[in-house]
Amino acid sequence: AGRHQGTLKTKLRGALVSAGLASEEKFEVAVFGHGGRDTNLWLAIVEAVATDSELRDKVKVSVFSCSWVDDDWEWVMKCYVERLLADGTVAEGSISFTTMKYHEEVSVTMG
Repeated sequence: AGRHQGTLKTKLRGALVSAGLASEEKFEVAVFGHGGRDTNLWLAIVEAVATDSELRDKVKVSVFSCSWVDDDWEWVMKCYVERLLADGTVAEGSISFTTMKYHEEVSVTMG
């Protein structure tokens, strides 16, 4: 959690205020990608939100992985999401991980 973490929290707080959401609504951040960089970005945002009382219950962070059909690393991230929710590190409804595969029918991916 270096100096960039503070900058990320500040930017998220600013975006939350600018969105002008009703008190029960969440500001949603989506990360799309296919590997390490998008996963690192998602984890940085999750950490920033989970460790900030102003953001914790007001932001939902979702990652949509995009990998090849034979890649099988996504189960690790799904287990991590479950652990973060189970131990209370992140608020319920504030994190999601969706696996998407290149060249795979949407009905298979989302089924």
